[in-house]
Amino acid sequence: MKILFIIKRPPSDRLFTRDSIDAILTCSVFDQQIALLFMEDGVLQLTPEADNQELKEQLGLLAMYGVQEVYALRESLVSRQLDQSHFILPTQCIDHRQAGQLIASHDTVFHF
Repeated sequence: MKILFIIKRPPSDRLFTRDSIDAILTCSVFDQQIALLFMEDGVLQLTPEADNQELKEQLGLLAMYGVQEVYALRESLVSRQLDQSHFILPTQCIDHRQAGQLIASHDTVFHF
């Protein structure tokens, strides 16, 4: 099963951030194909400046759990003047059209 997690909340929203990471790690344990799409304020979770050490540590575990597909909405990066080369995870930038295709290609989509 292909599962997509769309992350829209900023790192300061610790409850939703923790819940999203827990859900991602739980699904990955069951050998599901997981992809992440960071958009809106969620792209701030990918920055080293995010003031949440627990989040940084948990995001660092994703590759170990087999989560390889990490995407960020280009428009969200541009509007926040972010550069993906400084992200704490390897991230592929996509536009709205590609995001729509990504969503359509997954069996289940969770929004956080």
